[in-house]
Amino acid sequence: MNSLSILLKPLPSAFWPLLLCLLLFPLRVPAVAGSLVGEGYGDELSEVITDDGSRMIDVTEDYLRSLRPTSEMLIVLKQRVAITADLELSKLINFSTLEGPGQFELMNNGVDLTIHGAVNAPFKELFLGEGHVHLMQKYAKVDWFGAKADAVFNEADLELRSYGTKSYHGFRKALAAVKARGRIEFGYGGYAMIDTSEDVRTRFGRERGPVRVSRGALTLYLWYENGDKVLYDSVEVYGQGMGKTYLLSERFNEEGEQQGGIEYSPTRGQGWNDTDDNIREQATYTTTVRPGQNYLVLKDSWMNRPFTPGQSVFVRNGGNGFDQDNGQPNVVKEVRDSLILFEYPFQRDLSLANASSIGGLSAFTMPPEQGIVQVEFLRDRGYSSRKPPGGRDKMFSYGNNLFQLVSDDGDNRYTIRNVGGKSNDPQGTQYAANALRVMKSRTVFTTTTTLRGAWVRDMSIRANYNAFTISNFIDCGAERVHMLYKANEEGGLTLNGDGGLNFSMKDCVVEAAPGQWAGSQIARSMTNFVSEGTQWINIKHAIIEFSEGTKFINDKFLFDYTNTEKTAPTGDKNPKGCVAVGLTTGNTLFRDCEFVQMGGDAVVANFDINQWSATAGGRITFEDCYMNALDVDALVSVKSPGLFINGLRATGVVTSLFGGTGSGPLNTDSVSVTGVGQDGQTAWAVGGVSKITDFEFIGSFDQVFNLPPESLIMRNSVAIWQGFRYDKMDNSRVVDGLLVSGAGRKGRSNFRSDVEMEIHGMPLVTNVPAVKFDATMNSLDRFEFTLIRPKLYFKVSNDEYRNDGVGENRTVTFDGQSN
Repeated sequence: MNSLSILLKPLPSAFWPLLLCLLLFPLRVPAVAGSLVGEGYGDELSEVITDDGSRMIDVTEDYLRSLRPTSEMLIVLKQRVAITADLELSKLINFSTLEGPGQFELMNNGVDLTIHGAVNAPFKELFLGEGHVHLMQKYAKVDWFGAKADAVFNEADLELRSYGTKSYHGFRKALAAVKARGRIEFGYGGYAMIDTSEDVRTRFGRERGPVRVSRGALTLYLWYENGDKVLYDSVEVYGQGMGKTYLLSERFNEEGEQQGGIEYSPTRGQGWNDTDDNIREQATYTTTVRPGQNYLVLKDSWMNRPFTPGQSVFVRNGGNGFDQDNGQPNVVKEVRDSLILFEYPFQRDLSLANASSIGGLSAFTMPPEQGIVQVEFLRDRGYSSRKPPGGRDKMFSYGNNLFQLVSDDGDNRYTIRNVGGKSNDPQGTQYAANALRVMKSRTVFTTTTTLRGAWVRDMSIRANYNAFTISNFIDCGAERVHMLYKANEEGGLTLNGDGGLNFSMKDCVVEAAPGQWAGSQIARSMTNFVSEGTQWINIKHAIIEFSEGTKFINDKFLFDYTNTEKTAPTGDKNPKGCVAVGLTTGNTLFRDCEFVQMGGDAVVANFDINQWSATAGGRITFEDCYMNALDVDALVSVKSPGLFINGLRATGVVTSLFGGTGSGPLNTDSVSVTGVGQDGQTAWAVGGVSKITDFEFIGSFDQVFNLPPESLIMRNSVAIWQGFRYDKMDNSRVVDGLLVSGAGRKGRSNFRSDVEMEIHGMPLVTNVPAVKFDATMNSLDRFEFTLIRPKLYFKVSNDEYRNDGVGENRTVTFDGQSN
């Protein structure tokens, strides 16, 4: 074969003239006798291409060690070369192989082979043995390390390796070989990806220790050998396309744990938990951090020691009564004494006044630094079951002072320590009962387990537990990934998104297995989760727990509750719908999206963990969206003060068009500034009027509003075409209130509900009250319904109605004066 039929990918540009010359004028050296093949395995010699031409050479370990090239050279490897000791090769030495015996065999686990030049080979096993390969061009194929696209879960292979299938092992070896800023490629076919590494000493790139490496088919990070939990950055993993490359994770590991899909980084609070080490690293900051601000001020300049440009950090803002932090991740851009500048502006108000709390402390005097004092936690009314931020050694803030919980002494009594070096109030400062609020610690600290820049592209994955795990990351994503999620009764989330910054999904397909539905959780201060062009099939989203900047653009949501298990694999029974947006959630955008839901609750509804709420976030916006809802309770039921609909077309059969819609703070609510309500009720810290324009519905409904809206302006091109579920009229449409039902919000006069709607073809009963408005109103409320060509019925007896034709247009107005 001509030597230049084998091309490197990529090759240095300066090497192309040499290859062109050799293509036109190939040089051949007669094959050396077999007795000269030496340490290279195989009958064929290798081809070495240099500026001097092409020669057939016995490539051995000794030969490679002898090389001192001064210009580019290409070794077309046709032998198996045994490497018995560490070997580092110049960046001028490039390798290429064909199918066949061209391989490196690392003879023991202590051998390191470092190749600085380019390596080009087909999808074949290129590196044998358990040594450590380092590819400095940052490119590898998983098959080079023994992965096979045969979709075989080989029991003998599992016993041999004890920590995973050959394909899983091959991927991990490839990841270790490219380390940071690398590209890893899967070929055509199915790869069986199983991890069984619990309590096993692993051997990926000198990793050591009894730690689990992965719970996913793809885990995009490694532990360093010194035990520091530092993650590799900027790894891109890609296949040949959706439906062309399959990763299969279809069984349990030795402990019965289910396998997941893509694990970008460790889940939840890695690096955020309070330990002796990170207590020392936590720095307190002053009270004002507003949305849009890209800096904060430390209480003292000497607190800046842990922070350097490029450092990933988490800025948290208290949050009592929750199992997550009210805050946001960010990246340090610059440090100037007590001023820290960040790469990204904050989206949430991280001021002291906006840090949620459920109580204060009894009267006490500030002890000396590291001194302790006994206090009583004074819970707000309605929170008897909740403790202060707690657990031994946990940090919490009392106002702007930082304390450590030493012990729970029972009966709401606690021993706390004045944490030294945090610029707390001076020793001897006296506090009256409930003088300040108790919160989780309002601090900024480094997050050492953050993964950055990792992407997965062009493949299909079949997974069970946590199909996507996205936590503690910055600038990661998935593109053209098809994720089929199959859970059993022990199942998990299909998207476990707990705390991260800038995650992107583009043109993906995420679906639960037939007959199931699965939940996703965009939660725990997740910031800027953006999906574009993704299809979500039987996936219920919970966008909750202080998440900010969530966007779905040109996405499609299909939720078939009628054809799925009535209980989720996780055991969760409610809610059942496409999207649940938490009351603690910030701005959420749906633009050019399509929703199709059959059965269940509202298509988009409010929900929050344990129904607890704090600091209502920004607006929920629908722009130019479409909904098709069949036998669903409501289209939209969102009480967040900031529901904006500008272009929503809907069809179907629903009980109500809107459930609870629009809300604002009570001017008499004494705790509205904290964002936490009394007795488990929400006190809105972010008020404002919700607005619905350009809304159209064609179908059948029982009520327009299931609950009367609060602080809602609804007008301009709002039209409803009322069809019929049945040809027969029934009492429910008369008794329940055809326009508005519910108890109302009498006395809330500081925000105004102002509604103008056109309703076409609405059924009216001529010999009973023609229009039902079963709700209490404020003095400022005004509802105006224009009925166009209403369909008239006459009640004959009981549930019997007679069609009486089509009536004239009429306008019905309800306001606080006439109600």
